[in-house]
Amino acid sequence: MGFPGKPGTDPEAAGKLKLPWQALESGRKSTPMLAALALAVVLWVVVQMEQPERRAFDGVPVRVQLNDPQWAVAGTPAPTSATVRLAGTARQLLRLAGNQPSIMVPVDAVGSADTTLVIDRNWVRLQGIEGVVVEAVEPAAVSVAFEPMVAVEVPVAPTVVGVPRNDLTLVAPPTASPSSIRVIGPASRVAELRTIRLDPVDLSRMEQSQVVRVGVGNGISGELISFSPDTVEVRVELASRQGSQGR
Repeated sequence: MGFPGKPGTDPEAAGKLKLPWQALESGRKSTPMLAALALAVVLWVVVQMEQPERRAFDGVPVRVQLNDPQWAVAGTPAPTSATVRLAGTARQLLRLAGNQPSIMVPVDAVGSADTTLVIDRNWVRLQGIEGVVVEAVEPAAVSVAFEPMVAVEVPVAPTVVGVPRNDLTLVAPPTASPSSIRVIGPASRVAELRTIRLDPVDLSRMEQSQVVRVGVGNGISGELISFSPDTVEVRVELASRQGSQGR
């Protein structure tokens, strides 16, 4: 039987219903409990992150820092990567997982073209994260091949783009001064160079014969390659189509 004016209402169920102010009061009581639970979770996470931990990082790149100007690194070191075993807190190792360490092999003076070096744990770069201990590096050694740096004279080749304006014509192929330059670099790279292409001269911008200073090494990449001098004068001779010499 329902309450008067409330057909079908179960008195027992109705007794269990909470009035709005009763629900609000219950929510107020549960808020401190939820806050305490959240704080406990945070403290647990903080404690866990400071626990000591060990981890192996695979695929750590091996690089060579060569400080001997008479030599260049030939090819890549062997191996190109290694496994580094580290010890630290969970927080420290988690930071390293997102910022992978590396191994930098310093070579101040080359003794022979083929060199094998035992990897020092101090060569492991930990991206500025303090307190991490390098326990082991596997493999423990790296082999590096070197080749001498050489300096040779290589002829230069002037290049042009565009065409002279309608009333002008190119009298002769452009000439460079000096006609060759000194190229300094690894022996294998320098041996490949037969000529050095100069930066192009735009004929469409010229109104008369003139000397233009241009850069060298157009299309040659590699930070170990250098040129002396690094600019060359190119002379372009133009004449009018009526036969008078351009000025």
